[in-house]
Amino acid sequence: GEGGGIANMFIYLDKAPKGFTPEGILAELVFDQKNCTFVPHGLVVQVGQTVLVKNADGAAHNTNMKVVRNKSFNQVVNGNDRNGVPLIYEKPEPAPIKAACDFHAWMGAYQLVIDHPFAACSKADGTFEIKNLPAGEYKFRVWHESAGLLERSLKVKIEAGKDNKLEQSYSVGSFTKL
Repeated sequence: GEGGGIANMFIYLDKAPKGFTPEGILAELVFDQKNCTFVPHGLVVQVGQTVLVKNADGAAHNTNMKVVRNKSFNQVVNGNDRNGVPLIYEKPEPAPIKAACDFHAWMGAYQLVIDHPFAACSKADGTFEIKNLPAGEYKFRVWHESAGLLERSLKVKIEAGKDNKLEQSYSVGSFTKL
């Protein structure tokens, strides 16, 4: 992206901080199919959160989630379906999972399924935001579809009352197809 940013990188904690308890009902998310692409390309989903799989195209699409720990989801979503087919994960996944359309082989996207809100997917310029993380020291994982796991334990110190910023660089050579 502009300024050398990397889009669609997942930055996340493996586990929630000690003492964390989830709050309230999670908002529904939309995973759409527009112009034969999945939108968004990278989506963070919490266990129990409803994802509405929609289709803005006139043609039907198949959404096949390549899960490891959850029940399979392999659904045809009819053309112009704006209501959506609900998808709810019951368990976190060990890494981002691929979404594929078996009708259109070029369609692909990724979802990270976790059991806490401490994760993000970077925007086109490489920026991301993880809100309400308590003060402390954490080890984040960093994952991108072109490289897989870039960081197994990116150490970050979060200080209370501050706008904690992180800048991290990766070389072009880090991004080779797996």
